[in-house]
Amino acid sequence: MVIRTVSNYLRLSQRQYHIIDTLAYHSKNLYNVALYNTRQHYFEYCENAPIFQTVRPDIAANVTICIGSFLPYTRKKDFPYKDLSNYVQSRQNENYPLLHSDVAQQTIRSVEEAYTSYFALLRMYHCGELSSQPRPPRYLDKNGRYKLAFPASHITMRNGHVTHGMSRIFKKQHGLTGEELTFKIPPHIQPHQIREVTIVPHHNGKVYTIEFAYTVPLQPTHLNPDHYLAIDLGVTNFATIVDTATGTASIIDGTYLKSINRWYNKEN
Repeated sequence: MVIRTVSNYLRLSQRQYHIIDTLAYHSKNLYNVALYNTRQHYFEYCENAPIFQTVRPDIAANVTICIGSFLPYTRKKDFPYKDLSNYVQSRQNENYPLLHSDVAQQTIRSVEEAYTSYFALLRMYHCGELSSQPRPPRYLDKNGRYKLAFPASHITMRNGHVTHGMSRIFKKQHGLTGEELTFKIPPHIQPHQIREVTIVPHHNGKVYTIEFAYTVPLQPTHLNPDHYLAIDLGVTNFATIVDTATGTASIIDGTYLKSINRWYNKEN
């Protein structure tokens, strides 16, 4: 099975736009809260790393400690350090109960994913594989918006439509029934294929898209090594393409793109 994603622009009523925009704003706030918790833990840990290195140099090196320490998301009941869980710390924030619990948890997880990528780049930098040192994940703009990710196990799908859940507190504050965020599923996707539905803001929430992540069976491919497609990129001729399977060749004119680029450079 492979996972594919299809993205469509949402045509929202004024009511729907207000709901989604408000939720995306709270999601952004929660992301920044979780990021703050993680950054503070990381900086404090790095400050104490030299002391630990002096006391027990046989256990860890300073660089290793700084690279590997960040606040985990974990919700495991057997996790021994409950106060060192980003989930526990972030759920106390006022934005958490305004979001559906699954959406809030996915937002907090995004911070962990961002820091995991950051530490991977940091390791590459210390190994000499990167020329410049990567920067830690940054805060989102205070007037920005952040995505709303809904796992398929906690959304309602019926009659070819998907309904996104909202928290009880949010529905009570805004006088909602919970059926307002109902959207049509693309006809080529069956409900049982859906794994996640994400509402993504663009241009600080002026436009929203909905993304359906769904699974499809992996189709076996039968490749002919004697056939190939050659593409030669250029400027005046944007691309010259030769297809040995059909024996055809084609040229894509690049003069129009070239003129647009010249005009842009002249104005800027």
